[in-house]
Amino acid sequence: MRPLFKAMRPKQWAKNIFVFAGLFFDGKLLNPKSFALSIAAFAVFCCVSSAIYLVNDLMDIEQDRLHPKKRFRPLASGELEQSTARVAAIVLLVISLATSLAISPLFAVVVAIYAVIMLLYSFKLKHVVIIDVLIVAAGFVLRVWGGTVVVD
Repeated sequence: MRPLFKAMRPKQWAKNIFVFAGLFFDGKLLNPKSFALSIAAFAVFCCVSSAIYLVNDLMDIEQDRLHPKKRFRPLASGELEQSTARVAAIVLLVISLATSLAISPLFAVVVAIYAVIMLLYSFKLKHVVIIDVLIVAAGFVLRVWGGTVVVD
C-alpha cells in the first residue's frame, strides 16, 4: 500500500486547497454545511488528481525509468505493479465522480471536465508547447470553480 500511496503524490494535494477559495470569499468559512462540503470537494479533487498522477506515470513509465529523479517513482522503479496502478486509477476516478455527483450535479460536471482535460494532458497535450501550461492553469481554475459550486 505504501508504494501506491506514494504514487498518488499526496504532497501535490496542497494544490487542491484552491477549492476553499469560494468558501473564504463568499464569507461562509464559519458555515458548518459549506465547510463540510468544501472538505468533501477537497477530498474529491485529491482522489481525481491522484488518479491522473497514476495514469500519467503509467503513460511515462519508460521515460521515467531513464530520468535521474523520476526513476525512483514507485511505477518506474518497479516497486508498484502496473496492474495495481491501473485498478487504483479506475477506482479513484469512479469514487471521485460518484462522490462529486452525490455532492452536486454541477460539481460532478466540474470534476468530469477536470478529469477529461487532465487525461488529455497525460495522453497527448503535455507535449504541446503553450497548451501544456494552459492545461495546468485550467486545473487551478477548475478547482476554484468546483469549490464555489459546492458552497453555492
